[in-house]
Amino acid sequence: MPNINFSKFSFNQSFIRDRKKTKYVLISLFFIITLINIFGWYFVFSFNFIFTGLFYAGFFTAIFFIEKYKEQIEEKARIRIFYILFLLFLTLTNISGGVISPLKWSIYILLFYVIMYNLYIQSGIMLFIFFLASIKDFSKFEQYDLFSFLSIFVLLIILFFSGRKTENNKRHLIFNIDTEKEIKDFNYIILGLLEKIVNVYRGFLKSESLLFFFRRPETDEFSLMVFSSSMPENIIQNYQFKLKDDIIGTALNKREFFVVDAASIKIPYYNSNVDIKNIVTLPLLSGKIIGAIVCDYKVLIENSEGVKRLLHNLSSEILNVLNLFEINRKVMEREKRVSILYDIYGKLNFLESKHNIIEKFFEEVKKFDIYSGYLAEYSSDDKCYFISEIYNYQDAVKNTRFLPSENELLRYIHNTGNYLVLNNVSEKNIDLNFKRKNIDKFLISLLKSRTGPLGFIKLDKEKNYNFSDFEIKTIQMLLSKVAVLLENVKLYEKVKRQATEDGLTGLYNHATFQEKLLQTLEKKDRAELNSVSLALLDIDFFKKFNDSFGHQEGDRVLKKIANMLLKFSQENTATWAARYGGEEFVFVMENYDIVSATKLMEQIRKFSEENLKGGDDKEQRQITLSIGVATYPHYASNARELIKIADDALYLAKQEGRNRVKNAVDLMKRKMQ
Repeated sequence: MPNINFSKFSFNQSFIRDRKKTKYVLISLFFIITLINIFGWYFVFSFNFIFTGLFYAGFFTAIFFIEKYKEQIEEKARIRIFYILFLLFLTLTNISGGVISPLKWSIYILLFYVIMYNLYIQSGIMLFIFFLASIKDFSKFEQYDLFSFLSIFVLLIILFFSGRKTENNKRHLIFNIDTEKEIKDFNYIILGLLEKIVNVYRGFLKSESLLFFFRRPETDEFSLMVFSSSMPENIIQNYQFKLKDDIIGTALNKREFFVVDAASIKIPYYNSNVDIKNIVTLPLLSGKIIGAIVCDYKVLIENSEGVKRLLHNLSSEILNVLNLFEINRKVMEREKRVSILYDIYGKLNFLESKHNIIEKFFEEVKKFDIYSGYLAEYSSDDKCYFISEIYNYQDAVKNTRFLPSENELLRYIHNTGNYLVLNNVSEKNIDLNFKRKNIDKFLISLLKSRTGPLGFIKLDKEKNYNFSDFEIKTIQMLLSKVAVLLENVKLYEKVKRQATEDGLTGLYNHATFQEKLLQTLEKKDRAELNSVSLALLDIDFFKKFNDSFGHQEGDRVLKKIANMLLKFSQENTATWAARYGGEEFVFVMENYDIVSATKLMEQIRKFSEENLKGGDDKEQRQITLSIGVATYPHYASNARELIKIADDALYLAKQEGRNRVKNAVDLMKRKMQ
């Protein structure tokens, strides 16, 4: 059901200003008349028996009409009438003698009548004004006059406080009633209430049938919700129509109370021919048409205004019930959402890695008919998004990059932080969708941290599946939690990197290298590896880079070597690199003997010589490496000796002219010479 929107009940601003002016004038008039009565600024008259009788006749006539139309008079209007009646007869009482006037009893009667409506505060105000207006004639007070004021005052106090206690007791009873009904039963209760309302109004309308149709937002079709009929067996209960369809839709499209001459017309909601003379339609409006009331008659309608008034009253009753239905729907949705989120949050909170968090997220959102999806992380350095985690996508899409500057959809969510839901995407060439024909709809939502975007999530649905408002809100709340968890993972990884990695190059730092080397050698000692080789690499003439081009260029040279070593580590399994110190690096190779390790180091040396350069705009120099290689346990018995032999081999490479690879075998040959 669409949200009830009362924006159509707007008023002209000048009209509002006029009403305010009128209100202020009436309040001012009230105070002026009150002051006149209190201070005695009036002429004194004496009324004979006939005039007094006429005034009382007018007074009781007013009471009669108030009582007769009390159901139609709103409380605010009733209070205004009481005040006007009070001021009128207070003035008449004062100008005809005050406390000795026979009209004073009209004030007492009015006070008791107002008390009957539980308007204790208003009664108290009237009693107080009456007392102030009478006190100037205190010398004329009889004993019963004073007693009357005190008695009414005490009665008001008693009724006021006992009335409040009764009201509190009623509230207590209401909120503690246990009907053993669940929230899920509310829909049946609402439907039953609608049926009773429609049945009662059919009696008022004296129609053959009275039907209420509800408009389904997803299809715009009107479906029969409840009805009351003198011939229920003839009603087609699955009858549906759209605006401008058949006689009912056409009449309803008038968007107002409409009477149709239905003689000789087949009535579409009856399964047989029924002699109906008039059909009356009234749309149920809340910004737009959300339902329809239809009634029919076997005789021509004589009092269409009476029917119109009753149908408008019925539409108000139905709107009130639908408001209750909407409130219950939101409560049920909120309860369901809280239950879902509580369950998923509990599962996500125990996960520590980005991969596990996103994997669990995709697993949980499958319950919303999500067919596939992916996470694209944001790189602040490259100012782009790249796919890092996938669900039901081919591995080939991983690392695909998207630039917000080149993609309108991404630019929108990147700049606004909002989400987007796109429909019929299989018919459109959207690069985010990778031309997948089975995907008809998708949602993309930005994942935000306190400092900026973390990435975005894309969730896909196949044809015939839609994203409901409930699903979108729940997914958005879930993604807020995912963003927090991913930010925590990112912070943890940053702290971990700071503890284990070199700040400049991103390679393992010296302390981590020593720790990992010992762990690697222990694996060999447990016979998990055949051998462990270690290479020590030194940048040739690195000091000249610093002296000639500055320390910033020197740092860039170090980064280039580090990136190259990372590249070779990724291409060659069971290898890893670290910064040893200054311009020296180490490269550890598991299950590499001295020959295979030397061969790999030669590839690295050659790649650096041919591809890496450093300098400035005027001069570029080759970046070459001198490398020493040693292997455990064939040429070293422990970690310290392994590093020492590799360092000696490196020194040999420098002695022989730099830009070359030497190993432990070369050292042995040199010693034998």
